[in-house]
Amino acid sequence: MTLRDIFVFLFKWKGTILGVLVTVTAGVAALAYLMPPSYQATSTVLIERSGAGASPVTYLPNQSMTEVLNTEAAIIKSTPVLNAVVDELRPHEKLVKAPGFVDGVRDWLIGVGLLDGLSARARWVENFERQIKVKPGVQSNILTISFSQEDPVWAQNVVNSVTQNYIRHHSNIFSSRGLSDFYDKRLSEVQDSLVHLRSNLSSMKSGAEPENQQSLYQNVTELRAELTRRRGELLDLQARFAPGHERIQAARAKVADIETAIQNATAVLGRAEKATPGIAQLAAMIANEEQTLRNVKLEYDNAVLAERSESNFADVRLVAPAELPQKPSISRLLLILIGFACGMILALLIAIIREYFDQRTADLEEIETILGLPSLGAVFDLGRAVRTVDA
Repeated sequence: MTLRDIFVFLFKWKGTILGVLVTVTAGVAALAYLMPPSYQATSTVLIERSGAGASPVTYLPNQSMTEVLNTEAAIIKSTPVLNAVVDELRPHEKLVKAPGFVDGVRDWLIGVGLLDGLSARARWVENFERQIKVKPGVQSNILTISFSQEDPVWAQNVVNSVTQNYIRHHSNIFSSRGLSDFYDKRLSEVQDSLVHLRSNLSSMKSGAEPENQQSLYQNVTELRAELTRRRGELLDLQARFAPGHERIQAARAKVADIETAIQNATAVLGRAEKATPGIAQLAAMIANEEQTLRNVKLEYDNAVLAERSESNFADVRLVAPAELPQKPSISRLLLILIGFACGMILALLIAIIREYFDQRTADLEEIETILGLPSLGAVFDLGRAVRTVDA
């Protein structure tokens, strides 16, 4: 195809090209002026790995920074954060508008059972989850939180509320506070148990020891160690999830089962001790309890070190809160230029399709070949000739 063929094609379909181009551009321009502008508010947070050493409460320390950013982005759009935002801003109570056509259709679909009915609060949580954008920075540890809305003040309030509730929820998930108090209490319990056992040993004169008492006591000791570990996991889950979370309920059930098993085993052991008390049994119990004391003391020291170093999965710092947007996110001129470009592409596409299906010809040689007859002459456009003569 030569340059002449291109110009012939454009001249042939100039009416189609100009018509589609003008229509699309005018339509986009009208929408740009009729539709309200959208304002985007943005805040930025810095995600850094904690500088403290590894500790038992550090969450997945071997993750790459990309995975860390993706995890934090998921936390930002998590249900607890969005619920807190809705409860703080209360848009379902303040932003009440008259029901429109879309609301009427939705209510009708809910009425016939095609859609599930949600409360206004739940719908706002879904809207925030869909409209709030979280984007990691290129080659950086920055997360950008943005939200677009017709009201710039509302957009600013939403972004700032999301940012603040996210930082608060992040601290609750990865904080190590409270573990030292738990292990300190457990430490006191083990020490009291040791004092009691040693007092019984000193007062015991003699006794026989059945073979199964050692295994019974070993079982009780293992169950107590397991109970300590499970209680620590439960405390950690309570700091990371909501009270009704399924993992917390499962952990509580496991703790209750272990406590029941300890009570049953202790009862059996107590009956055995009453039947055949022995010094060796008490000595073994004291040895196991001393080992438990050392283990609990180690857990307590680790928890204290974690609290002092604030060892977390990642540190979140607010770089810049959302400010009031001063101009729309997309200008009218940009929208009109985009409409012009789209109109040009659509016009050329329609012209190409019409050219493909156009079976007419203006070539005399091609007409002679098709008809099998020689041409006697050519008649010009009579309308153009008449206009020329009149002029």
